[in-house]
Amino acid sequence: MARIEAQRTPEGATLVPSALNVRHTVFQGSRNLSLPWSNQPPPPWIGTVKSFRFTGKFSVMQQGLPSSPQLFDVALKVSARGPDWLQFQVGGSAPQPGEEDRVAGSRQLGGLWIPPAAIAGLKAGQILDQDPFTRVTTTVSSVDAQSLVLTLAGARQQKDLFYDLKSGILNRAVVTERILGVPGMANRLELLLDGTE
Repeated sequence: MARIEAQRTPEGATLVPSALNVRHTVFQGSRNLSLPWSNQPPPPWIGTVKSFRFTGKFSVMQQGLPSSPQLFDVALKVSARGPDWLQFQVGGSAPQPGEEDRVAGSRQLGGLWIPPAAIAGLKAGQILDQDPFTRVTTTVSSVDAQSLVLTLAGARQQKDLFYDLKSGILNRAVVTERILGVPGMANRLELLLDGTE
């Protein structure tokens, strides 16, 4: 009988054969972000919006094989708000069903909006942030007449976030995460804004 040994991935993780995968996070520190929109007023709609609806699909992609996307929906229901932030409950039929509380604000990367006044000053190729803890680099991928695209890229994961130029709202997100120890395999999650109330 062959013995299966633990394997070390290029990212430094150790894979031990088992039927259970456990993820844990270790807090390494915090920092204040200096973003081009940190001091810009939020879009006026954050004062009245009650909910966001997203539709999405989740796929496991293996090089050379077709994928079968799993369709789902996500509902964000606003439960509290401040002058430049929203607290909301996340629900729906997402791959990990259940409800949880989240907060979005004007001073974050990858949030539900970017103040529209700041978008005009952003240029394609501009590096907005390099996180020393996660080693994620955030860049402006493109800006056109319709949208701004931010890319948050790290060793295993890439997020492409599409913001509407006029309203500043996040209207599409594509998250690709490589599977450790399996070359050519990745999870892909895509969300599209279906509407707000």
